[in-house]
Amino acid sequence: MMSTMDLTAGDVSIRPLHPSILGQEHAFQVTTPTGSKYYTCSSAAERDSWVYAFRQAIRPRADEVRRRENSLKIWILEGKGIPGGSSGKNSSKRYFCELYLDDVLYSRTCGKPRGDMLFWGEHFEFTQLPNCVQLITVVFFREGDKKRKKERNTCIGKVKIPVNTVTSRYLIEKWYPVLPDSSSSSSKEKEHPSLRVKCKYQSVDILPLRCYKSFLQYVKDQYGPLSECLESVLSVKAKEDLASAMVHVLHHENLAKEFIAELALQEILKSATKAMEAFLKLTGTEYLHATLGPFIEQFQGSEDLYDCEIDPMKLPAGTNLSKNQQNLEWLWILCGRLSCIHTPSFP
Repeated sequence: MMSTMDLTAGDVSIRPLHPSILGQEHAFQVTTPTGSKYYTCSSAAERDSWVYAFRQAIRPRADEVRRRENSLKIWILEGKGIPGGSSGKNSSKRYFCELYLDDVLYSRTCGKPRGDMLFWGEHFEFTQLPNCVQLITVVFFREGDKKRKKERNTCIGKVKIPVNTVTSRYLIEKWYPVLPDSSSSSSKEKEHPSLRVKCKYQSVDILPLRCYKSFLQYVKDQYGPLSECLESVLSVKAKEDLASAMVHVLHHENLAKEFIAELALQEILKSATKAMEAFLKLTGTEYLHATLGPFIEQFQGSEDLYDCEIDPMKLPAGTNLSKNQQNLEWLWILCGRLSCIHTPSFP
């Protein structure tokens, strides 16, 4: 079906969508004053190509003028102090979070059951955000019983993080109190839950691309001596950031492999390790999503989750450790088989 839209009619925004929003991979949203339309693509590369084309159609000279790019990295890690107790009526319920920037939903975590701890450890990253974003809100829910169609998800409360409190150069990690929802029964509890969140909001001024032309050529020609010179003067974190940034730049110029080899030959081990990690993410992310994504989604969405924790320090007394070891071994073998099946698509 063919459709048309007017990209010149007022304020138009285009953004990639996290898979948790529509339940579809590689989707994006186009919002105009008359409404929103959603599109799905066959791959991340195809989606990125469409998003870039739409943005170029709206602002064809964007790369020729100075602009500001905003991004957010956020980890929703774990929760504590959930009302009800481990043996209460809600002990078997699953919990999830939704992430909003101002009033716009950007992603949601998977549902996790609460045992001795409630852990998600999910990472989200968003780029090219609007300049007007002021507030990050994490809404904490308890899932309704799927067997009871009329039982809805229950909002326990919200974590509100002003953007101007997480604009540090480094990630900020802390426990945030969950402000109870006025309609929630949890607002009457003596103990209120809290969520551990790690995040960083970054706003970067970008010059016209032509201003970087000579610098790009210098990096392409001198990445070896440059890395060797900076090795002795940068902190460990700065080395990691530099290595990751250079891999992204040189990968676009088809020089990433040569750069990593040069770091290894110079025995710049910390930078080489981080560069290799960044390179693997660039080249292997789509392969891993295609190979293991469906399996992980099925595992996370299963009502009968296998306990794979094998650290005795993290297990309650009386736990069958050998059973957990068997579960982990079985899942590891299954992942190995999936990897073998997808060998032809290995990057």
